[in-house]
Amino acid sequence: AEAVADLIDAGSQAAAQAASQALQGVFSERVHSVTQQLIALRMFIESALDFPEEEIDFLSDARLITQSVQLIDHIDELLSETQQGVLLREGMRVAIVGQPNAGKSSLLNQLAGDDRAIVTDIPGTTRDVLRAEIQIDGLPVHIIDTAGLRESDDPIEREGIRRAWREVEQADAVLFLQDRAMLPRKYTIWVFNKIDLSGRPAGFDQEKIHLGISAKTGAGIKELRAHLKEIMGYQSTEGGQFIARRRHLDALLGAQKEIISAHSALTTQSAGELAAESLRRAQLALDEITGKFTADDLLGEIFSNFCIGK
Repeated sequence: AEAVADLIDAGSQAAAQAASQALQGVFSERVHSVTQQLIALRMFIESALDFPEEEIDFLSDARLITQSVQLIDHIDELLSETQQGVLLREGMRVAIVGQPNAGKSSLLNQLAGDDRAIVTDIPGTTRDVLRAEIQIDGLPVHIIDTAGLRESDDPIEREGIRRAWREVEQADAVLFLQDRAMLPRKYTIWVFNKIDLSGRPAGFDQEKIHLGISAKTGAGIKELRAHLKEIMGYQSTEGGQFIARRRHLDALLGAQKEIISAHSALTTQSAGELAAESLRRAQLALDEITGKFTADDLLGEIFSNFCIGK
């Protein structure tokens, strides 16, 4: 049901293709593969712990360490793919802020490829939040134009400035035009606009800190688009991506943490009990995606694979 909803709500062709992949079960298959590796590792460890009389000494088997390393590698790979899926679904929020008449609305229009915002020489023209959605190689990017930051006695303008700071708090990145005012802890790109008037070269300086653009002519906009994609870690690929939700990412991060703990217990402490408990918690995390795997299910795996009690 989620994949169907994601397909309907897809904000780009790449997102629609990724939702289609999820609908066809690609994401489920990847999670299932990791889950089966986890179950196999749990089976070996817990059979040795629960049935010592059977003299099943898997805990001293070096292959157990190899399996745990392979499991870590596979969940790391799945996490990377899932992060891309979340990006495709949620997109990137970019707030454009700066002093009045810095060219924020012109930059919104240039990025959107359309006259979304009114542009005049009068400071304070933009008093509310304006939004436009663009795509950068399939990545949905939500561009937010805001009111100019300055002291004002106008209650309407003050409300617009308050909303501008709220958008900064919620943004993934901030395009800050001209003034180096104190900003909340966000990734900030210092943008020098109007280089068509100043003669400053387009693109980043040598330190890759300041970016010169012209919202009027479009100079430097290509570099800005590429940098937005880069800072989010977005990678455009053909066909293999699937769409994912934030809860999927959180569940995989939880599982990854526990699997790494289990590996550490096996390699540095030789503590089978600690490893078994960490893997049990990893299973619970994956259950949030795949459905519940019970202790009875694990016992069934053990009895079907080993000659216990025979």
